[in-house]
Amino acid sequence: LTLVYQPVIREILTGGYAAIVITTESKFIANLALVLLGKLRGFSVLYWGFGYHPPRGARESDAPNPAMLKLTTAIKRAFTRLSDGFIAYTKSGAERLVAGGYPADRTFFVQNTIDMSEQLRLYEAERGTDKQAIRREFGLRPDSVVFTFIGRLVPIKRVDQLIEAVRRINANRLSRRPVEAVIIGDGLCMPDLKAQARDVSGIHFLGRLPPNDEVARCLKVSAASVVAGMVGLVANHALAHGCPVITRELDTHSP
Repeated sequence: LTLVYQPVIREILTGGYAAIVITTESKFIANLALVLLGKLRGFSVLYWGFGYHPPRGARESDAPNPAMLKLTTAIKRAFTRLSDGFIAYTKSGAERLVAGGYPADRTFFVQNTIDMSEQLRLYEAERGTDKQAIRREFGLRPDSVVFTFIGRLVPIKRVDQLIEAVRRINANRLSRRPVEAVIIGDGLCMPDLKAQARDVSGIHFLGRLPPNDEVARCLKVSAASVVAGMVGLVANHALAHGCPVITRELDTHSP
């Protein structure tokens, strides 16, 4: 992974903090330094993360480099043991952490999710909205099957596979109805994905959007939310709107 130095060390060392919370990502070398400096300067350092180390590759790829994975996992485990506490995303992540030998009395979890009450409110608010009006709003065909992707446009999400699936289904007439895809998000893969979709009809890029009423309307007309790669909070988001999630079985999924 690309090494990233965060120029926050000076602020923390001179700011009189009693405790700090940092992520477990080994690429942030400032975080690693802060774990050690915390011991010397007397402030507590808590980690925030999955509670385990999923196999991830460079640049958020779903094809991890075995040597790199072994090295980064060893670094994460060593520095996790030095931390004063660990806040896991989920209860299951906390349980895996404790099962691996981390002290239970220093392990916590906070259900890492989006505001589900707000999503349920948005779902109810859009229940009476005309579906054809929504389709016109987003430039969708009146009779198509719509798949929606929500997330960062990075390699590990494999949005390229969704675009290729739409191309094959429509080109080979594998569906009785035309298939379209709405892609919500932004990221380093955006230029390549737009180039890939240039000759694929029915691909709609909406860019980065907050989880608002606009996204709620997209989900209302969607047959499913599709993530060919790693699934994260989109599962919570889509299911709050009664929208199924299609994905693959992967070790890289978030908890």
